[in-house]
Amino acid sequence: MAQRLPKQLCSGAQLTASAAPYYTVPANTITTISACSLTNSTATACTVTMHLVPNGGSASAANMIVSARTVAPGETYNVASAIG
Repeated sequence: MAQRLPKQLCSGAQLTASAAPYYTVPANTITTISACSLTNSTATACTVTMHLVPNGGSASAANMIVSARTVAPGETYNVASAIG
């Protein structure tokens, strides 16, 4: 039986202006996302686009889960579409 080990996948990362990987699933591993949130700790609004990219793939419209979502200053946005 496979063992489930809770793990924080990404902590306090500053988002970039272009698509960048923040977590890569290790070989022979299955990852399940149980919670995902984005917090804007700046004084200005941020626009976020997010993808869940399969191994060997690249960011595209086919794997986009958040498209140009504005996150207000001080807001935490829970990304329900990432869970599963």
